Amino acid sequence: MRRRPLLLIQPTSLAGLGRSPARILLGTLLALVLVILMMGGITALDLTDRLVFDETLVERVRHGGTFYSMAADTLRGEGSPLRPALFFPVPTLPMIAAMVPTFLLIAALWILAAATVAAWSARLAPLWIGLPGRAVTLALLIAGVASAVRADLAVMPEVWAGLLIALSLAVRHPGRWLEAAALGLAAALLHGVAALYLIVMAAWAWRDHGRREAIGWVLAIAALLPVLALHGQAAAAVVGPLDTATMFWQAMVNPVNALGTLAAMTYAAALPAGVGAVLVLVSLIGWTTWRDDAARRVATTLVVFIAVVIVGGSAATALLVAPVALLGLAFVPDLLRELMTVALDRRRITVTRMFR
Repeated sequence: MRRRPLLLIQPTSLAGLGRSPARILLGTLLALVLVILMMGGITALDLTDRLVFDETLVERVRHGGTFYSMAADTLRGEGSPLRPALFFPVPTLPMIAAMVPTFLLIAALWILAAATVAAWSARLAPLWIGLPGRAVTLALLIAGVASAVRADLAVMPEVWAGLLIALSLAVRHPGRWLEAAALGLAAALLHGVAALYLIVMAAWAWRDHGRREAIGWVLAIAALLPVLALHGQAAAAVVGPLDTATMFWQAMVNPVNALGTLAAMTYAAALPAGVGAVLVLVSLIGWTTWRDDAARRVATTLVVFIAVVIVGGSAATALLVAPVALLGLAFVPDLLRELMTVALDRRRITVTRMFR
């Protein structure tokens, strides 16, 4: 039994499931939601220490001094590890923030956020039946870019890199990838961990037999490598043998806390951490049901950076995917309706034999 979609023009990718698979999937989803909601002690990682570090670093650079020595002194002053060099911020945004008036920096960030919202709104507009779908999309987009409207976060490279990644995902189309690759490279130049996005896009381009596009993403990675190598060399020059180091497994957090942390980087921060974790998980599932190659790329990017949050225990890393973290919820109403329609269908076929 099929019903007219609620928001989407076409059915989701799970519309053809049989009754048993639909029941299994619906039951699994319900079980995951209940487990997360019933878990105690779910907390989102705090962003305060990282924000204080970025603000302090920009102020020190603004008043003169070599960037790497200032960064090392700031890390030491906060008792933060200096090794490996991955913990050193890339100098791009701190140097710019130190030279540009604060109001111009904030204005540029808001323009970038508005461009991201506009690009995704245009990208998803053909999917919806009418105004409700577009309204839901806009609301979820605004919720995702919540960090960009906070003036105090304008000094955080992750906020800028996250918006650039989201904009790159929105403007990328089959056969049109140059702008997306340039935006992805810009994100990686602001924050080195964003290089993982370039790898994800190169892998998907190769998987989809887009040889030219794959080469383009690989060239973006190749252009980034010398920059990161010079950055690592400069960072190593100011690190002493007595400076603290850290191991990634010492900072690991459980996956539910990572999901809650990602939700806390959006307007879902107003909700309990457990509810926010559920929303991000359901949104991720929603992304997997859109019949478009962009959905696969968004879902993979989300999974990769959630894994980074789990391993690194950094709340700031969640900002790299916050703009699209909740957008997948727009696909969930139709997904649930399709699953429930099939799972709860009890129609029986009666065979009548007629004898003559």
